[in-house]
Amino acid sequence: MRRLLFFVLILVCAKINLLGQSDFRPGCIITHSLDTVHGMVDYRGDIRNMKVCSFKKQESEMVTEYLAKDIFGYRFDEGKFYISKYIESESVEDTVFVEFLLSGIRNLYYYKNHNFSAYYVDDGEGSLLELENNEVNIKRNGTSYIYDDQRYRGMLTYIFQDCPELKSDINKTNLSHKSLINITKKYHDYKCDDEVCIIYEKELPVFTIEVEPSIGYSLASLTFNDGYYFNEMDFTASHSAQLGVTLNMKLPKLNEKMSLAFSGLLNKDYFYATSSDEYWNNRVVNNYYHVHTFNLLTGMELRYTYPKGNVRPEIFAGGFINYLLDSEVKYEVENVISSTVSTKYAQLDVLEKSYQGLMGGIGLKYRLFTSLTVFNRLRYNHYINSEKNGVETVISSLNITMGVIF
Repeated sequence: MRRLLFFVLILVCAKINLLGQSDFRPGCIITHSLDTVHGMVDYRGDIRNMKVCSFKKQESEMVTEYLAKDIFGYRFDEGKFYISKYIESESVEDTVFVEFLLSGIRNLYYYKNHNFSAYYVDDGEGSLLELENNEVNIKRNGTSYIYDDQRYRGMLTYIFQDCPELKSDINKTNLSHKSLINITKKYHDYKCDDEVCIIYEKELPVFTIEVEPSIGYSLASLTFNDGYYFNEMDFTASHSAQLGVTLNMKLPKLNEKMSLAFSGLLNKDYFYATSSDEYWNNRVVNNYYHVHTFNLLTGMELRYTYPKGNVRPEIFAGGFINYLLDSEVKYEVENVISSTVSTKYAQLDVLEKSYQGLMGGIGLKYRLFTSLTVFNRLRYNHYINSEKNGVETVISSLNITMGVIF
């Protein structure tokens, strides 16, 4: 089991490295002459998207990388739109890709790098006006106070000065995609009756939950260490069916690939061991051990799912608590002397009510139809050793599950 755990962890690390390399999605690049070239564009986080565009016309072709000075812009068919702009501020003075949020009488853009992020609105003559929000530290009566100067609202008042109807809305505006898109759209609607502005931002839900009922198979191993009752006892592995449900919580606006999952799995385990000792007076002592447990395994895992295609690999890791809803450790001693047999029974109190541990694994999601997605997962659970009444318990298990995603 420990070798298997090591193998799974190596495989998980390899998957992380592989899946983190690229995510090509249908899209296009736009040349300086405004010609559109369709193909596949590498989808990454905002920081990399605003630094370089990786493009190929077909899946099998070599990748070409474009900097902001090389092309007018690029776009994903179902998502974000980036164009080349020259930014000049205290933090950035370069031609970069900015995210095109809204096209109207006033265009709205967003830029982000490792140390800086800002929104920009064009002034109608080709220049970009930065929306700033600086922290100000002041002292009053010996006490320091920090507050936001909200100077971006003054800039918005200047940009939209020919539309006094927006004054109260500007005072409620904050520095976020949604809020700035709303105020810029309102300005466009006030000033333009015959043309609708275009919002390029992909609308993603803030929070979603996937419900994943499953059935599966569990293979578990058990070892007791105490040097007396269970000295060198080799328990058979437990094979059992498993029933469970998982709630997979996703924050698409924060990260489309990562999610946090909470699971509950039910199964029954049975472990059996026996030993036999012969003595000089023809006496034979047979020892029998029966361990029954009814388990509720509750887990929390961080999950990475590859975001495209009908078959999507995933990796996950986390922790769990296994609650023993019912348990029994039965010890039977059989003495055989000549033809006389005597038997004694005992119940051993060596199991805790719950066990903690770490787990990890890999899986695949299959999209069979538009409304039907199924999955298979391989999970390894390693219990943190626990001791009760002088007996150390060592458990590990391997689970294979399959289910449906709602």
